[in-house]
Amino acid sequence: PEHSAELQRLWALCKPDVPMPAPTRDVHATPGWKDAGFQSNDPCTDFRAMGMLSLHCIIYYLEHYPSDARPIVADRDYP
Repeated sequence: PEHSAELQRLWALCKPDVPMPAPTRDVHATPGWKDAGFQSNDPCTDFRAMGMLSLHCIIYYLEHYPSDARPIVADRDYP
């Protein structure tokens, strides 16, 4: 599905030097998402309300404004 490919793309943008680990519980739950600022290791729970739109917006931000976005991703306690 499209969202799986987009989640892999997001991982590569958030953690370019870290290969995406294999999922643990299901197709999306992967150790490390929480370290990237998500509420849990399943990023889909954070996208529940806005769906694909929010995923596309985050990817756009990371691709077009990386110098602004990377410090936010690196600071997992960002409000």
